[in-house]
Amino acid sequence: MGIELSIVAGQCYASSSVNAHGADRHPTSESEVELFGLGADGLIDAVAECLGRRPDRVQIDGLLHGTHGWTPVTTTLRVASASITGVGSEPVELPLGDGPRLTATAAHLWSPNDGVVAAEQVGYDIEIPNGQRLIYRHAWGADTIESASIELAPGAAGDELLALRIDLGVRIVFDAYLSGDVAVLFRDGHEGHRVWGVDIGTIMAAGGLPNGKNFAENIGVRYLAGARVVHAGPGGQVSTVGGPGIRAGEDLALIHA
Repeated sequence: MGIELSIVAGQCYASSSVNAHGADRHPTSESEVELFGLGADGLIDAVAECLGRRPDRVQIDGLLHGTHGWTPVTTTLRVASASITGVGSEPVELPLGDGPRLTATAAHLWSPNDGVVAAEQVGYDIEIPNGQRLIYRHAWGADTIESASIELAPGAAGDELLALRIDLGVRIVFDAYLSGDVAVLFRDGHEGHRVWGVDIGTIMAAGGLPNGKNFAENIGVRYLAGARVVHAGPGGQVSTVGGPGIRAGEDLALIHA
């Protein structure tokens, strides 16, 4: 099961929330071996610290795992924390010209994450107050911008859309760690055995290598809330034509693009 994020983008901090569940577990790639300090002789040196003798060969996934029933080494990505970092708003006035649209955007900016190769895309479901919803998937670790819009039918002369433009900040922190067994071979044997299966976490601890990496994703969601259409009469008096949802007859009905 992959990682799924659900965000409720409200009109204030109290009405906004973020939830995350799932994990991404996959065979450890060569780039992840390097990321965790196990490349070149790193793994062999750590095994030597763990078992007290330098091995002739080590495997994180190979023939010895199958013949001895050991678990190959895998990388797990999981959400360590998910939080709302802030909500800012400002009033805006938009003329209802030809083809007006309400647009919501979600911008994703990641901390450096070179080396991690996720097996599955991350799923996002963002609920916007005016009835919009952003549902999409993209690659873990990719900086990107997603958007969706609602088209409004043109209003009468002098009609304006009044709303709050809201910027919602969300921060997701991910943990990455290794698990499984390392197959270790001593050609002339070690303490009576030629082949050993040792937990990767035990080996890394013995070698002074931390079994954990942290990465952050910052999501900025921008949208309009509390939208209503107002009309200025001939004498300058202002009246509300449509409130939240902007439904004041067929001409101003929302159309989902």
